[in-house]
Order: sequence, then C-alpha cells, then structure tokens
Amino acid sequence: MSDWKAEEAKARDRVIPLLTLAITGLALFSAGLIIPFVKRDFYEVISGGVVQWRARPFPLVMTGALLVLGIGCLLGASILGRGGERASPSVRRLLYGANTLVAGLFLVGILAFLNVLSNLRLGRFDVFNQTFDYTQASLYTLAPSTRDFISNLREPVNLYYFHSPFSGSSQFARAETATLVENCRRIQPSLVTWQVLEIPSESGLRELEDLRKKYQFPEELGLLVVMGTNHEFIKSSDLVSQQRSGPPGDPSGGATLQYLGEGKLLNALVYLSENKTKASVYLTSGNGEMGKGDGADRSAAMGQVIQALEKDSYKVETLNLAGKFQAIPADADIIVMAGPKNDPSQQAVDALEKFLQGGSSGKKGKLLVLLGPERERTGGAIGFTPLPRLKGLLRKFKVDVADQVVVNGELPPHSTTIAVANPRVSSSLTKPMRRGGGLLPFEFPEARVVNPVTAGPADAAAPSPLSADSFLIAFPRYDPRPVSDLSQSFEALVRSAGWESGKNPAPPTDELTVGVSVSDGGSPRLVVLGNARGFSDDFLGRRGVSGNSIDLASTSVNWLRERSNLGAKPSDMVKTERKTYKLELDQRAAGFSRLRFLPPALAVLAIAGMGAGVWLIRRR
Repeated sequence: MSDWKAEEAKARDRVIPLLTLAITGLALFSAGLIIPFVKRDFYEVISGGVVQWRARPFPLVMTGALLVLGIGCLLGASILGRGGERASPSVRRLLYGANTLVAGLFLVGILAFLNVLSNLRLGRFDVFNQTFDYTQASLYTLAPSTRDFISNLREPVNLYYFHSPFSGSSQFARAETATLVENCRRIQPSLVTWQVLEIPSESGLRELEDLRKKYQFPEELGLLVVMGTNHEFIKSSDLVSQQRSGPPGDPSGGATLQYLGEGKLLNALVYLSENKTKASVYLTSGNGEMGKGDGADRSAAMGQVIQALEKDSYKVETLNLAGKFQAIPADADIIVMAGPKNDPSQQAVDALEKFLQGGSSGKKGKLLVLLGPERERTGGAIGFTPLPRLKGLLRKFKVDVADQVVVNGELPPHSTTIAVANPRVSSSLTKPMRRGGGLLPFEFPEARVVNPVTAGPADAAAPSPLSADSFLIAFPRYDPRPVSDLSQSFEALVRSAGWESGKNPAPPTDELTVGVSVSDGGSPRLVVLGNARGFSDDFLGRRGVSGNSIDLASTSVNWLRERSNLGAKPSDMVKTERKTYKLELDQRAAGFSRLRFLPPALAVLAIAGMGAGVWLIRRR
C-alpha cells in the first residue's frame, strides 16, 4: 500500500512538469501554424511555392522549427509521464491526450515532409523531385532545342514576370511560365532565377518602376529576360495566343488559349547570347534557285524555312548571283543556295570561294547548298544538268557531287528516299536526328548522291584543315541504289529483271550519302544536302508539307551558326493541343510504369512512416 502511495505521489509530482511541457509544446506548435497567417512576409514566402522557398528560406525554416519543437515537447511530456498513468487519473489523461496529439502531429509531419522533399534538389539522390509529363504533345516537357541551350548556358539569366490577377490570360500565362521556368531551373538551378511581380500591388509597382528605369522596356505586362548586361522584353500578349470559336462578335463563342512562351523565351535567350545582333542569311537567286517570291521558282517550303529563320533571330536577305556579280555583301554570315538549276557564273563562284576562305577581312563565311537531279535533254537522252563550276567549288571544300539519284526498292514511290543520320557519325548536327533511341527519318524525293572527299590528290586544293562527314545516308533497309540514267521510269526500273537480279543497277557496297557536313578545325563551314526537290511545290502538293524537311534546313543553318538547335520551335509543337486531356499511354513505355508504380510506392512509404511514428509513441 505504501508503494502505491509513493508511486501516486511521484505521479502527482510529475503533473506540473508534464503539463508545462505539454502546454509549451502545444503553444509552439500552434505558433508554427498561426504565424504564417499573421505575418505577411511569412505568408508570402510559404504561399509563394518552391521559387519563394528557395529565394527566402528563413520563414519556412522558422515555421518548421516551431512545429518540430512543439512536437518534441509533446513527445517529452509523453515520455515523462511513463509509468504514472496507473497511479494518477490526471497523469493518465495528460499522457493519453499527448499520445494522441503527438501521433496526429507525426502523421501531419510525415505528409508535409514528403511534400517538401519532392521540391528539394538533392543532386544524384534527387528521387522525389521529378515531374512526369503524360500529355500527348509533351506540353510540360522542354523541347530538345530549349534543353540543349539551357544546358550550355554560361551567363546567369534573371526572369521577371509582371502579372495582373485581374486578367484571365495573364493568370494562364503565369501558370504556364512558372512551369516553363521551373523546368529550366531543373537543368541550371544556379544560373536561372525567377521572380513574379504582382501588379498593382505596392511592392510590385515599386520594383517594376525600378526595373523600368534600369532596363527601359515598354509599360506593359510581360516577361523581362536579363542575361548578363543585355535584356529583352516579351509582351504578355506574345506569350499567349487566343483563338475564338464561332463567328466574329458572337459572345457565346468560346476561346482557346495556346501558350507560346517556350519558343519566345528561347528566341530571346539566343538573341541575347549573341549580344543582340542578328546573323545575316543570304538566299541566292539568279540561277533557278527556289525562293519565296511570286516567280517561277517560288517554293512554299522555302518560304516556311525563311519564316523559321526569321523566328530564330536571323536577318534573311536575297543575293542575286546573275549578271556581272562581283562580291558577297560584307555583313553576310551564311549563304543558302536552294536548288540551283543552272551553273553560276565564274565571277559568282570566285566570290563564293573568297567568301568561304575569308578574303581580306579574315571572316570565313558559311554555306548551305540544297541540290537536286536537275535534268537536261541532249539529243534524245535525258541527263544531269552540268554544274562544273559549282561542283568544282564544292570539290575544293571536300564535297563530291555525283551524277546519281537514289532509288529505293521497297517503298512506293520508289523515287523517294528515306534518309537518316549516319550512326557512325556523332556530332552536334547528328545529335538532333536521334529521338528516343531511334533515328529521325527525312523524306528526300529524287535524292542526289553527295559524297565526302576523304583522300586523293584533289585534297591539295582544299583549304586545310577541313574535314568532311557523311552525316545523312539513305536508309539501307529500303534497298537504296544509285541510278545515273534519268530517262527511265524509276517505278518500272524497280520491277525490272535487272533490279531483281541485282545487276542493273547493282546494290552499293557502302551506304549512299545524301548529306555532307564540312568543318574547319571543329568550326562548321559547309553543309550540302541532296534534297532540293523536297522544297518544291510539286512535292508539297502531292505529299503535304514535311515538317522534318523544314527542320532539317533550319537546323543546318543553326549548326553553321554554332547554335544548339533541333529545328522545330517549341511553339510549333502544340498547335492542336488543348488544356483538356485524355490520358492514353503505351503500356510498353517507361512513363506508363512510373505512372502505375510511383503513386502506390509513395503511399506505402507514407503508411510505413506513419506506422513507425505510432510505434515510437507506443514504445515510449
């Protein structure tokens, strides 16, 4: 009996310390819950999401410390009351109440920890901080061109978004821009910073005025991009395209918003990285080349190439090589010859050679040539139009233009070749042509064979140290063969006995090259493609616009400019997408496995954590 009374006395002695710890813990925990709603700066940081957490971590750390200390005091009260619950009803009530409260707080803490963990960057241990994009057009995944450019950043990029909460399109643009910037920051967290300024809040207006005085941009909402000492402003209206359905003026018609920010941001970054100067691209004319004009040589595809180059911050001009041509303009950076039907004059060829070799200025020019099997009738035979001067120039720069066209024996029409990147060549030009572990196909109608010159006496005339690569080849699986006779029907040729026997024409001993790139000491100098017919209106009328061909031409220009680019602009990838999606996944894809197993795995982890917390409390 005396032992019981002694134990009861000890239990009563514990009531005040236990109660003190419990009240202190509850007060600290309550303060951690209340302070974000009382202090405005705490509320702005905690409600601002990951961007604000990383920029101003103190409010988040302070709030978390109060919550953890509160739980710790409650846990201490639970441990202090151990053994006294049988002797004192007061201790028992306090102990069981503290146990219940601590178990509940552990549950909240574990769930909060998992959510915070998913927003932390832990380097190679970064397991939870990943996003998965299951939209059909990969709307929430950076385009390869953007990803490559951000990966190669060397200067810090500061982004300021001026946002109005009263504008629906501005709200939409803010959400999409936040996703875009967060994806960029995953690649370069130390170089890309991001800040949202809400207009017309007092702090937002004050900072907007300071930035406007410093950078002199228009008085509009939008995105300010600052790279080093240069800056560019993208209007909010340029970030979003709004398309209304129904007749004009009909208020019942809906509207579709399309986000164009990724392409606009990439263009701005490229422009700033080149010190706000636009490279000059000259498209030649005068020898039957294709262009965007209204003449006989008009090409819709070349018009699209020009538009793509202008979107990429190039200045596109026309250069007439006909007549008494003397010199290439001094501001020319890249010259494009798109399907010349006639041989340029000797004066034009001499000027092009001087341009490529650098001339008196020492600035070595770049050249893109698109060639096709131009025909010429001699007597009763049809053969290739002779281009001795142009072929001689290209030969000096290690490119041999063959009088052969590629015919494939597997797929109709047999005059169209499927070209792919040469798997044996690895360069910044071929890298974009490999997607998802496979090779990106290009349609080349009546593809002309062009070969790199790797040896022979002609190399003595070539500027050194030039190196030529066969970066595009006819896909061997479709039985491509070189044909020199243009007077015959290619469809009939494939059905002939000579083709079946492999004698007329014979299969090539090596891959057929339809694209050659030339570098000078690692610097891009020249690209020759045998796909000029792919930009003709006749081909487009039969097959429709081939986006890959447009991308190939613009990518070649960007490679010559030494830019990181994969052709298609990000804004062009989502023309038909809407903001309502139906999830359809290939069960063989890796994304399907993640979607199927990751949520249950996280749920199991959360349950295990809660169980461990309850077990710890019960063990006391």
